[in-house]
Amino acid sequence: SASVVRREIFRLVARLKQVGATTIMTTERVEEYGPVARFGVEEFVSDNVVIVRNALEGERRRRTMEILKLRGTTHMKGEYPFTITNDGVNIFPLGAMRLTQRSSNVRVSSGDEVLDKMCGGGFFKDSIILATGATGTGKTLLVSKFLENGCTNNEPAMLFAYEESRAQLFRNAYSWGIDFEELEKKGLLRILCSYPESAGLEDHLQIIKSEIANFKPSRIAIDSLSALARGVSNNAFRQFVIGVTGFAKQEEITGFFTNTTDQFMGSHSITNTHISTITDTIIMLQYVEIRGEMSRAINVFKMRGSWHDKGIREYTITSNGPEIKDSFRSYERIISGSPTRITVNEKSELSRIIQGVQEKTPEE
Repeated sequence: SASVVRREIFRLVARLKQVGATTIMTTERVEEYGPVARFGVEEFVSDNVVIVRNALEGERRRRTMEILKLRGTTHMKGEYPFTITNDGVNIFPLGAMRLTQRSSNVRVSSGDEVLDKMCGGGFFKDSIILATGATGTGKTLLVSKFLENGCTNNEPAMLFAYEESRAQLFRNAYSWGIDFEELEKKGLLRILCSYPESAGLEDHLQIIKSEIANFKPSRIAIDSLSALARGVSNNAFRQFVIGVTGFAKQEEITGFFTNTTDQFMGSHSITNTHISTITDTIIMLQYVEIRGEMSRAINVFKMRGSWHDKGIREYTITSNGPEIKDSFRSYERIISGSPTRITVNEKSELSRIIQGVQEKTPEE
């Protein structure tokens, strides 16, 4: 009976303390978030209590660990993800991470001269860049140019791809004049492809950290974050992104991530999981309809610590890669997806008003 079991547990614990043994006891739970232990007494006779869970979140199981009780000292509260590998248990104490990473004023090229100018001279080294937009807007192209530029400057680069195979990536890059296969042969590039559903987020995070530690790249890219977000909770996905970005900044690596939005055209949230606050630079790509034709638009939506171009520019994809043209100066409401042309009379009126203000300023 339960009373007999409780009595025997008390006797066992008392005897173990008499002999001075450090003991680990395990017990099974009926529910992941139910009572701490089966008989309701184990947590009271123990000095430390650690709860290990394997809960179903969305479509995937997620292992977490929580320190419920630790007598005589403080401890971190809450659940923390962990994974089991050939080297043992790897815990990701994301709550223990501190914003103590160093920041660099050194710039690195995006691989496109015009985009560098739009960003005030390029991306900051050890910053995190997010390219977000609908499918087909050119996110993977920007990633490819970013990686190629790093390899050209003898900076090792890594690509973690979760939507396309190696053969597809090689073919697409070659159509833009980029030879990924040759860069890999030179040891400057490493590409890892896998399905997001092949492992849990914690396993993917462990793989990314291990591969980075082994290859020691200066630049990394993940294409795409939205693929990894499928079938998991927003909290688990945000913890994953914090883990990746925190590790990249700690290792002083420049990271370029992509995110695919749900809406094909028009205004939309940059990300559905609020990870935009974690990134340093956001490049927004979208489709716009101009005079009955589909065009692509690009703008630097956000860039921490630097001036950046506020214009929304036309963006085309050629056999030589991206071609960023002038701003849509004759149109407004581009981001809303319903651009309207500014008539010549309206532009003349605006110029007249501005000129009048400038003439009055010296007199005042």
